Amino acid sequence: MTATANQQDRIYIVESLGLKKCQNVIGNPERKNILYEKVFRLGQDLEAMEHILRPIALKLLNDKIQYPLTVIYVPLKWCGFAYKLFESVLGSFQCYPQDSSEVPENRLFAQFHASQTKQMKEQILCKPLFFNEHCSCHFCNCCNWDG
Repeated sequence: MTATANQQDRIYIVESLGLKKCQNVIGNPERKNILYEKVFRLGQDLEAMEHILRPIALKLLNDKIQYPLTVIYVPLKWCGFAYKLFESVLGSFQCYPQDSSEVPENRLFAQFHASQTKQMKEQILCKPLFFNEHCSCHFCNCCNWDG
């Protein structure tokens, strides 16, 4: 989901994420089953990103698979930070079911970006229900802007 991408950027997003049979919804994204929210950082440092991401991680920790599917687009330099923050907040509760092995397909969150290996992308995309049946939160970066 992007609010600023032109047609060429949308094509690039679809191709770089390896999406199949993707449909563009162009218009106001506000629907009763879709919440679009743009949050501005209060600065350029770690605390500013943590201020945005920590409440999401805490809610995911509480709600587990009941947490609504959430796609978070962040610049590539923040993808790893977001993933590590969620690992820290969720601790031993980052997989579902809780006692399952700690492999990507059992995690409640995933990192997905263009520079990721093909094998990792395929692991994330291999399950139905938009990436993974248990995964509720995705950190994505596929565009070549740094904003």
